[in-house]
Amino acid sequence: MEVKDTLNTSHPQHLTISRTAVGLPDRCYQVCDKWLKDRKGRTLSLDEIQTYCGIVTAIQKSVQIQKSIDEIYEDLERALI
Repeated sequence: MEVKDTLNTSHPQHLTISRTAVGLPDRCYQVCDKWLKDRKGRTLSLDEIQTYCGIVTAIQKSVQIQKSIDEIYEDLERALI
């Protein structure tokens, strides 16, 4: 099996990434979808692929942090009521 260091975005199947596959809420998925669509029709370099993976990772961590903050807020709200 040959491993390629590029992603060709000229084929529609490369842009069909479901929200559940990425594991992001709709608002976050839109960022990823837009990033890919802005590069549609050309081959992505390894650096661009790594950048995309970094974007997804940063968004996933941000979502996790937000969930933690929400839990703390709920606990604090219950303690005050």
